[in-house]
Amino acid sequence: MILRTQVRALVRRPARALLTGLALTIAAGAVFGTVLAHQVTRQVVVEQLSQTPTATDLVVGANPALDTLEKVRAVPGVIEATGRVDDFAELDRTSSAYLQISADPGTGPLAKVRLVQGRYPSAPGDVALTRRTADRLRLPVGTSFGLLIGTADTDDPEPARPVVRATVTAMVEGDDDTAYTTDVLATRLAAVDGWTQIDVRVAPGVSVDAVRAKVAAVVGPDARDSIATGAEARAREQRAALADIDAVFVAMSLFVLLAIVAAALVTASTFRIVFAQRLRQLALLRAVGADRRKLARALAAEGALTGLVAAVLGVFAATALGLLAPLVLRGFDIDAPRFDFPVGAALAVVAGTVLITMLTVLAPAFAAARVAPLEALRTASTTSGQRGIGVARTVLGALVAGGAVAGAAGGAVIVLGDSRGDDGNATALLLVVGSFALAFLALVVLGPVVVRPVLTVVSWPLRRQGAIGRLASSGVGAAPRRAASVSAVVALGVALIALTLVVGATTQAATDRKTASMAPEDFNLTAVDGAVVPDGVVKAARARPELTAVVPYRTATVRVGVSQSKVLATDLDLRQLAPQSSAPAPRPAPDPRHPQANATAGMPGAGHAALDQRVARAAGVRPGDSVTVAAGDRTIALRVAVILDATPLGTGMIVSAADLDRLGVRPGATGLLANAARSGESGRTAAYQALESISPAGQGVRLSVLADLRDETRESNTMVIAVLLALISLTVVVAVVGVGTTTALSVVERVRESGLLRAVGLSRAGLTVMLTTEAALYGLLGATIGVLLGLPYAAMAIKVFHRTVPVELPFGQLAVAVVVLTALTALAGLLPARRAARVNPIEALATDG
Repeated sequence: MILRTQVRALVRRPARALLTGLALTIAAGAVFGTVLAHQVTRQVVVEQLSQTPTATDLVVGANPALDTLEKVRAVPGVIEATGRVDDFAELDRTSSAYLQISADPGTGPLAKVRLVQGRYPSAPGDVALTRRTADRLRLPVGTSFGLLIGTADTDDPEPARPVVRATVTAMVEGDDDTAYTTDVLATRLAAVDGWTQIDVRVAPGVSVDAVRAKVAAVVGPDARDSIATGAEARAREQRAALADIDAVFVAMSLFVLLAIVAAALVTASTFRIVFAQRLRQLALLRAVGADRRKLARALAAEGALTGLVAAVLGVFAATALGLLAPLVLRGFDIDAPRFDFPVGAALAVVAGTVLITMLTVLAPAFAAARVAPLEALRTASTTSGQRGIGVARTVLGALVAGGAVAGAAGGAVIVLGDSRGDDGNATALLLVVGSFALAFLALVVLGPVVVRPVLTVVSWPLRRQGAIGRLASSGVGAAPRRAASVSAVVALGVALIALTLVVGATTQAATDRKTASMAPEDFNLTAVDGAVVPDGVVKAARARPELTAVVPYRTATVRVGVSQSKVLATDLDLRQLAPQSSAPAPRPAPDPRHPQANATAGMPGAGHAALDQRVARAAGVRPGDSVTVAAGDRTIALRVAVILDATPLGTGMIVSAADLDRLGVRPGATGLLANAARSGESGRTAAYQALESISPAGQGVRLSVLADLRDETRESNTMVIAVLLALISLTVVVAVVGVGTTTALSVVERVRESGLLRAVGLSRAGLTVMLTTEAALYGLLGATIGVLLGLPYAAMAIKVFHRTVPVELPFGQLAVAVVVLTALTALAGLLPARRAARVNPIEALATDG
C-alpha cells in the first residue's frame, strides 16, 4: 500500500523524478559509452592502424631474398604480391639530406599511402613525397634529382658511389622525410639484399592454407617458418597497440568511477531534498499507522525505480551517440566500423545503477522514515535543513582528516629522504593517493562545518553589493548540509582539474627544459663517423639571411671518473645559443644540500666542467669536487662547476675548448647549430633549404630538424593534458547537473519565500539574479575548496617522482577554471531561477511550502 502510494506520487511528478535521476543518467551513459568507445577503438586500431593492410592474406617475413618476390607472384592462387623496403638514401647534390625509402604499390588493396596530387610511381625512377618533404627539399612534382646508393666512406675524400636518377611524380599522405616508390626501384635506392617482408593477396575462393603451403615451397628454408597469415601478422602488430589502448581505457575507467562517486553524492543530496519536501506527507503516513521500516523500504524502492529509469535513459543516450560516432569519424578519414550492441554490458550498467541508487538512497530514506507523526500538524510541507553535524559525525570527520594528514606526512618523509628507489616511490604515491581520498571523505563528513568559513570569505564581495548579494549568501548558508553536499562534488572535479593543470604545467616546463637541452636550436648539422664540418660551411651559414644564431661546436667521447664510463663531451658555448620562446634553457639541478649547485649555469672556464646530473650521480661527484676525464692516453682533472638537469644534444658534460685541446681532440667543428630567422613553417623551410644548399654532398654530413622534435614533444604533452581534462570534465558535468538539480528543487521548496520577497518589492529580475547567484555561489564555493585541496596534492605527486623539479603553478589557468565553473553553475541555476520569478506573489503566499 505504501509502495503503491510512493510510486503513484513518482508517476504524477515525472519532472521531479527526472531531476532526481539526471546525475545517474549521465553516469550510466558515461559507463556504457566507455564500453562502446573501447569496442570501437579496438576495432579502429585493428582495421586502420596496423602496418599490414587488411587485404593481406599472407606475409613472408625474415627478410626474404630479392628473387623471392617473383617466385611468390608466380604461385597459383596469388593475385598480388608486393615487397616492403625500409631504408635510407642520400640526395646527390650539395646537400646533406636523407630520405627514407619505402616500397608501396600506391593503389589497390595492399597500398598504405593515399595519392593527393600527380601520378603514383609506376616505372623505375619515379618517387612520391609528402607535401612538407617536397617543400623543404624543393622537389615539386616533375623535379628530377639524384640519390646515392650505399654509405659514404669518410676515409675517402671523393668516394665513388652509384647514383640513381629519380623523378617526383606525386604528392601523397604518409610519413614525412619518406620517398614512396615501386618495390623494384626501392631495392635499387636502398641497396638492400632482401625485403623487409612480402605481402601477399590470394584470389577469392582460393584456400589460403593451400597457397601458404605452395609459397613455403618456393621461399626457401630460412623464410619458410616466417610465413604467417595476414590475420596473424596484424595480431602481432596490434598486440602492443591494443595493450596500450586497454591501459588507456583502464585509466579512463578510474575517471568514470570518479564520475559515479560524484553522481552518487549528488543523488544522495537530491533524495534528501526531495524527502524533506514531502515531510508532511510522510508524517501523515506515519500518523495512519505506517511502519518506519516499511516506509523506508518504500522510499528505497522509489529510489531503485528512479535508478532503473535513469540507467535505461543513459544506456539509450550512449547507444545513440555510438551510432553517430562512425559518421563523425568518417569526417576525419577514419572508417570506424559499427559496434555490436553489448547486451551483457548494458544489463550490467542498468543493474549497477539500480544498486548504486539503492545504496545512495538508504541513508536519506531511513532519515525521512524517522519523522514523527505529529509533524503532520505542521503548516508547511517542508522542513529547514539542519545546521549541525552531531558529535559522532564530528569525531568520524576528525579521524578521517587525521588519517589524511598522516598519509601526507608519511609520503613527505619518503620523498624528502636521502635515498629512495622504485619501492619507495610506489609507497609514497600510494600514501599520497590514499591521503587525497581521505581528505575528500573528510570534506564530505565535515562539509557543513567547512563551508561556513569558506562561504564567508568568497561571498564577502557579494554581501557588499547590496540586498540581492546578502540574500543569495544567506540562502546558501541557511542550508549548510545542502551546500556541503553540492560543493563537495564540485570540489572533487576542481581538485582533479587543479591537480592536472599543475602536474601538466610542471611536466611541460621540465620537458621543455630537457627538450631545449637536447634540441637547443632549430637545426643541427652534424659530421658523422669522426668527420668535421668544413670552415667554409660555418662561414656560409653565418652569411645566410635565412639563418640566425649559428653556433659551431665539437664533441668527443671521453672517460669520466674512477669507473672510466664513456661519456660524450662538448665545448658548445651555451651563452651563444638563442633562447627558444617555447623552451627554457637548461637549468642547474637543484640540490638543497649544496647551494653552490643552484648558481646560474654558464660556460665553464678552463679546468672546469658542467655535468649532467646522471653523469654526476654515476661518478659520485658534487659541485666543487674534482673529476678525472680521459681521452685516448691523456687524462686531465677538472673541477665540477655546476650540475645540470640536462645537457645539450644528449651529451654528458660541457667543457671548455681549451680542455678538449688538452685531451688531444682534433680541431674543427663536428657540428653546427642554427635557428630559422623567421618563425612558422615557411621560415623553417627557408632555413632548411639554406643549410641544405651549403652542406657538402657525400661527406657524411647530416642535417636534422630539431624544431620538429620540440614541436612533437610539446604537442604530445598537450594532447595528454587535454585528454585528462576531457575525462575529468565528466565529473564536472555531474557537479554542474547537481547544482542545477539542487537549485530547481530548492525553488519548489521555497515558493512561499519567493512570493514573500516579490510581495515586499523584489522584482522578477532581482529574484532571478538572486537565485542564479546562489547557484553560482555553489560553484564558487566548491571551486575554492577544490583548488585549496588540489594544489598541495599536486605538489606532493610531482615530488614523488621528481624531487628536484620545481613545481609550476599556472595561476592563469586555475583562475580560468574557477571562473568557467562558476559561470556554468550559474547557468545551471538560471532556468529554475527564471521559473521561480514567474510565480505570482499572491499564489506563492497562499501555498504551504
